[in-house]
Amino acid sequence: MHIAAFTPAGQVVMEGSAVTATAVPQTDLYLPPLKGDQVHQITAPILLCVWAENGIDPNPCFYVQARDPDGQTRGNAEIIWLWDDVANRPAKWRVWNLMLPFLVFGEGVYTFGVFKQPDDPIDEALASYPFPIIFDPALQPLPPGTELPPGVEFR
Repeated sequence: MHIAAFTPAGQVVMEGSAVTATAVPQTDLYLPPLKGDQVHQITAPILLCVWAENGIDPNPCFYVQARDPDGQTRGNAEIIWLWDDVANRPAKWRVWNLMLPFLVFGEGVYTFGVFKQPDDPIDEALASYPFPIIFDPALQPLPPGTELPPGVEFR
């Protein structure tokens, strides 16, 4: 299996077997600072596209994770599916508009990664993407349910 695209986006929308993505790549995120025991719970839209030659990987499994600056897993999605070959074609494709929820306990460079196993180290990622999260004191704390940019939730 080969990864053709893996990036956080502002928004990812499925249109048949393809996607339309905006704000690609999303390069960082500004959030209000945490107070006390508060945690930000956000959801990142992830564009993920994979392909393989017919006859290979009939039932793939991998993990898409968000890891904090210390390498702790803060969000995890196990991706499993039955992948049939495509008749009269040399390759098969699969595209996701994955909504990956994860927790933010502090600012810094988080890493989104695709892993064969959930405990693989970051240097063994099949694909990875650094994603700075910056606390901006000028941002007002948001109550639950307040709108943030597309694809980002605050709780």
